[in-house]
Amino acid sequence: LSFILFNSNFVFAEDVIPLVVDPVVVSDTTPPVISLIGDTNITINVGDIYTDAGSTALDNIDGDITLSILTVNNVDTTKSGTYTVTYDAKDKALNSAIEVVRTVVVKDVIVPEKLKEQVIIRSGDTIIYNGYYDLPDVGTIDVPDKSNVGHSIDKRSVLAILYGIDQISDDFLISNLDYNSGFGSLYMKCLTPKSGSELCDNWQYVVNDLYPQVGMDKDILIGNEKIYVYFGPQNKVILNSNSINTKDDLKVTAEKYDYGNNIWVVRTGVTVGVTKPDPNNPWSPNDDIRSLVDSVTGEAKFSSIPAGSYNVGVKEDYYWPTESLTVTQAPVVSGGGGGSITPVLDTKKIFDIKKAFEFLSTNEQSNGSFGNDMYTDWALIGAVAGGSYNLKNNITNYLNSSSFVSSILTDNERHAMALMSININPYTGTGINYIKKIVDSFDGTQFGDKALSNDDIFALIVLKNSGYSASDKIIQKDINYIISQQATNGSWGSIDITSAAIQALTGFESISNVKGAISKGESYLTSNQGTDGGFDNSFSTSWVLQSMSNNSSTLKAEDYLISKQQADGGLEDNITDDINTRVWSTAYAIPAVLHKPWSEILSNFPKQQDPVAFIIENKNTEKEIIIKTPEVEDGIKKEIIVNIVKDVLKENTGIYPKDEPIKIKKTRTLHKKQLSKKIFLEDKNLADTNNLNIESKKISLINRIWN
Repeated sequence: LSFILFNSNFVFAEDVIPLVVDPVVVSDTTPPVISLIGDTNITINVGDIYTDAGSTALDNIDGDITLSILTVNNVDTTKSGTYTVTYDAKDKALNSAIEVVRTVVVKDVIVPEKLKEQVIIRSGDTIIYNGYYDLPDVGTIDVPDKSNVGHSIDKRSVLAILYGIDQISDDFLISNLDYNSGFGSLYMKCLTPKSGSELCDNWQYVVNDLYPQVGMDKDILIGNEKIYVYFGPQNKVILNSNSINTKDDLKVTAEKYDYGNNIWVVRTGVTVGVTKPDPNNPWSPNDDIRSLVDSVTGEAKFSSIPAGSYNVGVKEDYYWPTESLTVTQAPVVSGGGGGSITPVLDTKKIFDIKKAFEFLSTNEQSNGSFGNDMYTDWALIGAVAGGSYNLKNNITNYLNSSSFVSSILTDNERHAMALMSININPYTGTGINYIKKIVDSFDGTQFGDKALSNDDIFALIVLKNSGYSASDKIIQKDINYIISQQATNGSWGSIDITSAAIQALTGFESISNVKGAISKGESYLTSNQGTDGGFDNSFSTSWVLQSMSNNSSTLKAEDYLISKQQADGGLEDNITDDINTRVWSTAYAIPAVLHKPWSEILSNFPKQQDPVAFIIENKNTEKEIIIKTPEVEDGIKKEIIVNIVKDVLKENTGIYPKDEPIKIKKTRTLHKKQLSKKIFLEDKNLADTNNLNIESKKISLINRIWN
């Protein structure tokens, strides 16, 4: 080599030996890298279409090798669950990339619960409507006024909800909607209950226990509210007398309506005013005398009111509604010799209901009862009649935590009355169907013990408020039996049972002989009134007052009960009579002095009956068909049932039965255990219809025909 480079002599190329260098071999040990396109975790709904976003792969030697990625996708969008999509790749040197995973969660679609509005409409103790209505979508609706002129209101307003219910329910009719152009608002003037009279101009409404400050068409709901609509005033005042003289004290009690329990409760902390009415300015009366309602006594007291005509109301309510008051100059008498003038005071006593409740509360046990179930039931009925909120709640809590059932029919009847007084359904409100116990004791003529008539009388009292009417044969037969037990002197054996019989029969005057029986009973009672005004004792006197509240003889009866009330508020002698007798007598007296019969104290409930199973057979086959129906009267035409069977078979099988004579084989009442079982049609003559469940469709069909 040195010779070639430095020797000046020329050398031919072929005489040079070439230099050969071996190539360097590089070792590839680096794996490719996979990168996801999109998110690592994805959530979709069942039924969605899943399209994978894919991934990319790069290698340090081979470059972009995305096309060599192996993707495994096991996502099933038809089922909820957690799935994975995996990505793998190798380069030419067979280096494996680190596996990349995408997680896909497929979840069930959760349909949000439909927002609803609970609506309760009542008038006194009558629940006109109680149900739920779906909150409509956002928007407006045209509602016609009484002149059939449409007005656009919010679909979610209280009035729109009531209007919507009115369109689908026959429980009530909004019979008069006034439109006030000055306010640009609709006013629900009148509502007519089903089978009732039109009620106008005194409707109140409450949303979630708050009184809105706008009209029904302006109050917009958001969902799941509880709406009470009731007829009557929100507040009232009660005067110890509407006519006093200048020397008398005026005592005023302010009360507010408890629409949930249909009772009035005392308001304290408000100001009562005695005002002179000003016809020209009714909202700003003149010369008002004011007094705060005492938080202990629950009364506002006024003395030395000048003679004149006044209105009395609560200032915070703008003196509405008010009670009228007339104050006259106190009468005077001449004093002996000196000519001094002294007022003549009215010393007439009144029955102190507040004291009576204090007495009952004092003798109530810590669990809310009065020991014996009989005393507890009657105390509750008295508490409801008189509006004692605390006493009623205490006893109600006790009843809700205890269970009562008796082998004696009158015990069950009395307890059903107690439950109904606090609006507990006697059919379904407890674990015991008291109405069924009463009805099951009926032997075709009378209820319970043939030697007694009081169980028949109280059965009628309970059933009257449980949906039974004069058209029910069981009622007609019971009334006929009760009348047959009336003695020639008009009694049913005693004063108290005669009074109960009059209460039971009242309301059924359309049935033959009822009016006459009531009249004879009342004559018997009035002939047995003592000179002290009482009817034998305070117990009987109380029941007479309830049954004959409009009779003139009852005025003395009230005086008799007043004379029996002691300083502690309880009736009877507080020394010689035991406490249970006094509790019992006091509980009886409260509804009596208020002239409230049991039918007015008890809530009303719709009739509920066990279905009847009609077992029907074809004359020429052995097949037997069981059809569950509502209970019907004895006179129902049996051919109607046969046609129902044929229609049900055709509806469920597509095959109409042969025109063979079908007859009713027998009937039986289905009770709870039987009702819990499915009823099947078994027909060997119809292919593929064995064990065919036809219950749901046939019930709907049968009910439609019965209605």
